[in-house]
Amino acid sequence: MTADGPGSVSAPGPPRRPRYQLSRRQAWFANPRTDVDGAIRSGAHLRALAARTAGEPGPLTARYGVAGAAEPPAPGGPQWNPLGPAGVGLGAADGNPRVSGRVLSIAAHRSGQRAYAGTASGGTWYTDDAGRHWRCLDTYAEAAPLTGRAPGQADALAVGAVTVEWGAGPGTDVVYVGTGEPAGLPNTFYGVGVRVAAGPAAADRLDPTVPLWQPEAPGLVNKGIYRLAANPGQAGVVYAATTAGLWRRAGNAAPDSTVWTKVFDPPSGDGRVTDVVIAPARPGRPQMIYVATSQQVCRSHTGDDGSWAAVPGYTATERISLAVAPGDPSVIYALSSGIAPPAAPQPPGSPPPPVPTNAARLHNGRFEPISISSLPVNLTYVAGRSQAFYDTVVAVDPVAADVIWMGGAATWSPVGAADNAALFRGQVKRGTAAGTWKFVFRPANQDEPGDDPSWVGAGAHADVHAIEFSADASTVWVGCDGGIFQAQVVTPPPAHRARGVARNTAVGPWRACNDGLAITQPVYLAQTPVSDSLMLAGTQDNGVEQRIGPAAWKLARRGDGGGCAIDPDPARPNRRFAQYHSFSWFFRTDPEDNYDQTLDYQTFTDLRGKAWAKEDERAAFYSGAAARVLSNGATALAFGSYRVWYCEDWGTGRPAGAGWRTLPTGTNPYKKRKAGHFAPDLDQDALPGPVIRVAFIDDNRLLVLTQGPRAALHLLTRGTPWTLHSLTDVKPMPPQPAGTYHSFPGGEIPVGLAVDDPGPAGDDPGPGSCYVTFGAGQDPRNPDIDHVWWFDGSHWWPCGFDATVADTPVNAAVVDGDHTV
Repeated sequence: MTADGPGSVSAPGPPRRPRYQLSRRQAWFANPRTDVDGAIRSGAHLRALAARTAGEPGPLTARYGVAGAAEPPAPGGPQWNPLGPAGVGLGAADGNPRVSGRVLSIAAHRSGQRAYAGTASGGTWYTDDAGRHWRCLDTYAEAAPLTGRAPGQADALAVGAVTVEWGAGPGTDVVYVGTGEPAGLPNTFYGVGVRVAAGPAAADRLDPTVPLWQPEAPGLVNKGIYRLAANPGQAGVVYAATTAGLWRRAGNAAPDSTVWTKVFDPPSGDGRVTDVVIAPARPGRPQMIYVATSQQVCRSHTGDDGSWAAVPGYTATERISLAVAPGDPSVIYALSSGIAPPAAPQPPGSPPPPVPTNAARLHNGRFEPISISSLPVNLTYVAGRSQAFYDTVVAVDPVAADVIWMGGAATWSPVGAADNAALFRGQVKRGTAAGTWKFVFRPANQDEPGDDPSWVGAGAHADVHAIEFSADASTVWVGCDGGIFQAQVVTPPPAHRARGVARNTAVGPWRACNDGLAITQPVYLAQTPVSDSLMLAGTQDNGVEQRIGPAAWKLARRGDGGGCAIDPDPARPNRRFAQYHSFSWFFRTDPEDNYDQTLDYQTFTDLRGKAWAKEDERAAFYSGAAARVLSNGATALAFGSYRVWYCEDWGTGRPAGAGWRTLPTGTNPYKKRKAGHFAPDLDQDALPGPVIRVAFIDDNRLLVLTQGPRAALHLLTRGTPWTLHSLTDVKPMPPQPAGTYHSFPGGEIPVGLAVDDPGPAGDDPGPGSCYVTFGAGQDPRNPDIDHVWWFDGSHWWPCGFDATVADTPVNAAVVDGDHTV
């Protein structure tokens, strides 16, 4: 989720700290999937899967309203081939490690060689050689008749948690996969409950008659799962910490082992149980189960409903993470973000106040938590931009109960001048006062925690979600937004008469375990007519990536990655244009050069800098760009914030924004002056909502799609100045043929745009025809909207892509040469 900032991979000059925009990024991803109340309608994903399972698509309405049944793909028709990314070179941490995508959970065998990994959008993966090679245990289409498997074997590629009952080998492992990512927004990423498989890593992936996964826990459909914990004393009994409380699997001794029952509902808060750990029984002490909510820690010997008691003395306001010390299960740690103290008035531009980190050590025989002091601040980022609900994790060294690992957002590296993993390892020592404990972090390093010896995140990607160990603590695994990293840990023996058993100087270096791990999340794609192998992809938190081989990609620009474009002129394929996010766009004209920011007014200290910040806030977090070679030989380039920006010099003009202007006015609003000073005009050419897509019809016409309460499609026509027409609020309304509308459905969320037929050229050519696609229905009274609409130049036609086909958002559309979507 974090980003390395707007600089390029090897940008010269002093680096800038990143501008975290987590809440806006989440809103962008959730927006097309949610209803007017911000939630995904229950069962929508399963209904879409059921529609796909039916095998053949339902009838689509052809152009001009003539219905016809879609033909199923011919046996010799187009075949989809995976292009990756399956590991991306030149990542954004120290040493530029290979990265992949977000890994939320790791289950590691005691040997340090075998492991299962749960990923945010790529399913479950397995390695038997310490992460050097990975094998996916899912397919991207597991439902009949696409693979021949029985109905119900639906894909569930969003994995929040994995746990394993380890066998003698992969063929006897029992693997439990909790689907649905819980972070921040419930149901942003779909879950279909819990999936269970015996020996999935040993099964023949190409045999469609082998049902790898059995779906369980229907009560957790459309929920997110933080952690699964297998009961060490009862085979088949598994606890699930979820966005809807704590659930328990009945286990092998029950008549039906697959039954899941809710056993704990938080008495207060938002209903989430953010973690569950089990301290196994020992002589004289029974087993103890601990759960964390968003406010407190609770415990139970039995795990039964009604048996839970709060652990006094430890409270929180955000996500709590728990860990049991494997070497001494009586020792439990809790970690959460603290509350920033009220800030005194500060001069403009001052950093926000530090956010403390709360940690406590609990003991089975003593339920009063013991707070730990001397912890790093801003573990989950700064005040007002906390990521505590997203990346808070604590783990305990398997052989040393007083050595803990804490993972969070990002730590700035003083060596690599980049964001790395916020990962700290150190000893928890007894304090000078009775009943107190102290971490080894040095308070003098609070402003620059990367200088502290306890920081061990250098070389690993930011945003830590999982920390696991081999049995002897010699190998540590980390799951983060950049994939999986592994390091060797050497714990020196204690000095004579010294307290504690660990020093923080023997971790690493981190080895990226991301080769072949195809879990990156591309959100935009750009191609060129020069070659079908040259592509750019904007990806979530792994920057703008360039394809360099069949499934190999490299990082072209760090940070986030949104819209992107390659100059379509065959003579200039090295000109690239890419979005960091919002109003930050970058260009490149030479493959040996870095990406440079265009319209970089945020660096100015006058009113232009303030205006840029406001425009950045009003822009969509991600949006598309469009490029077209004009008849005069220049390439037109366009993108949108809350207004349309246009240039014909690929954004290279200097000083900043020399060739850019907004349409329809045709001037640069940042160049306006008043009383001899720059006075940017934020109202010039403002549209009613953020621009999400732009598309050239021809040299003189540009379609613009906006979101927001007044979502609309607009037509810009070249002139002096250009003219702007709305195509979704036509007044007076022309006569409507039967079955058509004067606009696409109001209040809905448009996400995709594709030009169909440009129409006749002339002095008044009109808009031609196009398709617009939509996200989830926003009207609770009529949620089953048509997700694809066709505009014929005068009227809007629903295309029949509604609940009878698949009630799912349609994020994009492409029109081929025969004008077929």
